[in-house]
Amino acid sequence: MGNLDETLKIMAQNNEQLIAENQQLRKEITALREQVAEMNRRLFGRSKETVKENKDQLALFDDQLFSVAETTEEETVQVIESHERKRRPKGKKASLIKDLKANNIHYELTDEARFCPCCSETMSHIGQTVIREEPIFIPGHFEKNVHIQHAYKCHYCPEDETTTIVKAPVPRPLLNNSLASATVVAEIIHQKYELAIPLYRQENDWKTYGLEMTRKTMSNWLITIGQRYLEPIYHVLQSQLIKEKVLHADETPLTVLDSKKTKNYLWLFQTTERSKKPVILYHHNEYRSAAVPTNFLKGFTGYLHCDAYVAYSNIPNIRTVRCLSHARRKFFEAIGTNKKGKAAEAVRHIDSLFRLERGLRGYSDKKRYFLRKRQLKTAWKQLYTFLRNCQALGRGKLANAINYTLGHWKDFTRMMNDGRLELSNNLAERSIKKVVIGRKNFLFSKSIPGAKVTGIIYSLVETAKANGLSPRKYFTYLFNELPQLGDFLSQESLAKFLPWDPKVQLLCAEIKSK
Repeated sequence: MGNLDETLKIMAQNNEQLIAENQQLRKEITALREQVAEMNRRLFGRSKETVKENKDQLALFDDQLFSVAETTEEETVQVIESHERKRRPKGKKASLIKDLKANNIHYELTDEARFCPCCSETMSHIGQTVIREEPIFIPGHFEKNVHIQHAYKCHYCPEDETTTIVKAPVPRPLLNNSLASATVVAEIIHQKYELAIPLYRQENDWKTYGLEMTRKTMSNWLITIGQRYLEPIYHVLQSQLIKEKVLHADETPLTVLDSKKTKNYLWLFQTTERSKKPVILYHHNEYRSAAVPTNFLKGFTGYLHCDAYVAYSNIPNIRTVRCLSHARRKFFEAIGTNKKGKAAEAVRHIDSLFRLERGLRGYSDKKRYFLRKRQLKTAWKQLYTFLRNCQALGRGKLANAINYTLGHWKDFTRMMNDGRLELSNNLAERSIKKVVIGRKNFLFSKSIPGAKVTGIIYSLVETAKANGLSPRKYFTYLFNELPQLGDFLSQESLAKFLPWDPKVQLLCAEIKSK
């Protein structure tokens, strides 16, 4: 009898062990299925992260359906008001080209063709009709400015060794003994940093226009000009940036061939969309440690919109505001093939918050604060209760998404206490995407000074655009005027060259299409 009890006990222990192993294997199978589903979605699925609404599941939904959270780095939300093709208003094409210089091309009958086919007499001109108007493209071409200095002397003074000769002042060049003119360098910057055309492709393009410039020459120009003229303005913009009370931050890898580090980084720090003086700065650093944002933002006290990367967590005198779009993406990736599961329901809860928040865009910061307390408070509570009640154990995507969201709950909901704050960090992600697009084309920077200047030029390009300027006009203006200051590029002298200066706004404003 004793042997039987011992045998049953051993069998019970083995059974429990098998049950535990079975549960562990089920979890691993679930995790692997999630990985396979996610890889299939990325390879063959849509990049748009949309989830169909289910009005029976969430009581917080009203009759007006909404689409998805605000755009993230991988998506662009398009709101389609009507599926019907709208008729184009009459005169639309004509209005687009009405301000272009007109070249009238007349089609007339020659002398012989003017003979009447009936009586052979010469026909008289009775009128003309405009058949069509079309734009024409004239490829760019080079001209040259020849700077000629005139000299003067007084003929009434006696001619001796003290005879005075006065020469007319000539503006200083951008670079001495160089072909780097203001317009040429501004165009190089426009093509590389706005159109993402690398220098090796520009080299061939410039040659077709009649000017041979090697990529090495252009690269040296950008580094020298960036260090001499643009970096001082960059530091003035940085001093303006840290005066703000709310900022956005992000970072992206950048390969630098001469660096000892496998990966370098371009960090992004920018003001909010509501700032009266928008500033967007990119900062190159070989490291991704907390010391980088700590040193760059030294003197800044306020809120910082960012993702959950640990480098942002312990910056002195800064309160982090996490991005809800990141949390949403984690739940979206956990959906897999289960379109009606808890992950999809969490996505719909988060979408409801974004929908409510979009309705508050036009209000002041103070008004947004009060409306959020009234409209978003319930939605936040429902999301929190839903996540707490979800039973997702182990290390699956759903469990990770829940733990991520609840672990940073205070930082997600901080925007409820200040109308200046946003629900996501999408603004920074859109700005960092400009670098990502360029990086796909020019792949890397050769040197650390080149990578640093890349960040500086991107900063002035995007800051100019954020202030309604044409970067090409802005750089042309800077490159004509800054050399005249000599070596005295102080913050006081550079203040009149900042993007929001009235004269800069007047001369460099972007022409908006109607």
